[in-house]
Amino acid sequence: MQTNSAIRSTLIQLIEAELEVDIEQLNLLDDDANLLEAPLFLDSVDLMQLSAACKKAFKLSDLGELSTVTLNTLAEQIITKLTQQKQASLLDTWTDQHSALGEQALLTLIQASKDTEITGTVRVIKDSAPCDIIKSVMILLAHNITPVLCATATTSQDAFSWKDLVITPQHEVVQPGSITQFLQQYSDKTIGFETSGSTGKPQIWQKSIASLHAEAVTFADTFGFGDVDYFCACVDIRHMFGFIWAFMLPLQLGKPVCYELGSTPDLQPIKNKHIAVILTPTMFDFVADQISYQHHYLISSGAPFKGEKEQKLTQLTEQKALSIRAFEVLGSTETGGIGYRPLACNEILFTKFSVVDIYQNAEQKTMIRSPFLVVDCEAFELKDKLVFSSHQQFSHAGRADQIFKYAGKRFSLQSIEKVLTEHFAGLRHKVFFIEDSNNNKGGELVAFVEGLSHTPALQDIRSWFKDLPTPQVHFLSQFPENELGKITLSALQESVHE
Repeated sequence: MQTNSAIRSTLIQLIEAELEVDIEQLNLLDDDANLLEAPLFLDSVDLMQLSAACKKAFKLSDLGELSTVTLNTLAEQIITKLTQQKQASLLDTWTDQHSALGEQALLTLIQASKDTEITGTVRVIKDSAPCDIIKSVMILLAHNITPVLCATATTSQDAFSWKDLVITPQHEVVQPGSITQFLQQYSDKTIGFETSGSTGKPQIWQKSIASLHAEAVTFADTFGFGDVDYFCACVDIRHMFGFIWAFMLPLQLGKPVCYELGSTPDLQPIKNKHIAVILTPTMFDFVADQISYQHHYLISSGAPFKGEKEQKLTQLTEQKALSIRAFEVLGSTETGGIGYRPLACNEILFTKFSVVDIYQNAEQKTMIRSPFLVVDCEAFELKDKLVFSSHQQFSHAGRADQIFKYAGKRFSLQSIEKVLTEHFAGLRHKVFFIEDSNNNKGGELVAFVEGLSHTPALQDIRSWFKDLPTPQVHFLSQFPENELGKITLSALQESVHE
């Protein structure tokens, strides 16, 4: 946006050139002097001519009526119109806090990159800004290289960014004519996504473009979003949830996206538009008070949306009389979306997505079949405990009982958690078994407890477990949470060693 002084300077030039006013007279002009009086004595015809010149110079569709006019009031009027015009215009296809990216510009960049040699079969993306991530991913796909998105930007020598390439821009784009068509050409190619690491060491899973597209289509069919003008995404597209909901879905719907990351996101970067907000429970705490009548949808995933957060959302919708449609989506990197439940209405049941099949196999394991699964996987064993009330609806009862083998014997993590619950009632705790072939017991059993004022003696801890293996218990004042609101093993271990 131009400053007041820059606009004033342009106005002086316009008055001199368009109205043929001597520069000596303009030098005598005070910013608050009426242009219809001394020293200029402009008339109504002059004002019409000046208005037309201003609309052309500042690219305004409308300037409004000019009556009592000074340099100050005219500059303020132009600033107001520029602001209104910016707010009324459509976003670029993808906009973040650093840059904006249009679809044709991206296609041009992809085409121009084909003259550049890029080595490797798999490359980790080192960009962190959403628009840069999109460029790097698309360029690697065009070179038949698998892009891998990690939760944090990497600085390794093999990491890739489009900014490292020497690319000569091209003026014409050959077919395909859209990013959707481009991705259809590469539907069998894959993108690697890193799991959050909330239940162990993060892993990389490959998802095909076809599966990502299928998920976006299902979400579009399920939720509609027909009255939404654009998406405001408070999520990182390096995560599976962010990539699907803040890139693939808006692309499928033909809706622009504004990425609002960091601790000061703006949920209304463009006024007077209908907005769908994509966020995590953690980000909700930063933006809750901004939710207004403009927000038609709120989609949350990545961690459970419950307790105080859901109560706050309920209070906001009641106090502001909002008609926002808010949903929590259940899923993971490996499975994709499984189901959804409405928020702020005391509903605990999830509705299964229609294309997802959940069943018990011969070994009584809960399995899922879905077009959203990782590559080369016909069925995936769910680690979550689902309790079905009907064929389509279920409640989420947390993680399923996980078995680990310790010193040749089989135990469950749930049995360890039960002991901790008995002795640390009301406190959050986490238990992990870290497999290690070099450990003669098969691995390390560790536990973390949050917010304990008095640490018990090791001898007392050992006495609690009796016939169970005793975990190495670490006591932390507060559990670290990542941007998805999840508590990861790696972050807990780092907190212990700080």
